[in-house]
Amino acid sequence: MDYEGRGMAVPYGWLSVFVTVGVNLRNSVR
Repeated sequence: MDYEGRGMAVPYGWLSVFVTVGVNLRNSVR
């Protein structure tokens, strides 16, 4: 269960990071 939990938590964590970075870049570009 630990491996599955990490497999699900890690990707979502990176997704949230990329999403926040993308939003910040869009805001800074404008």
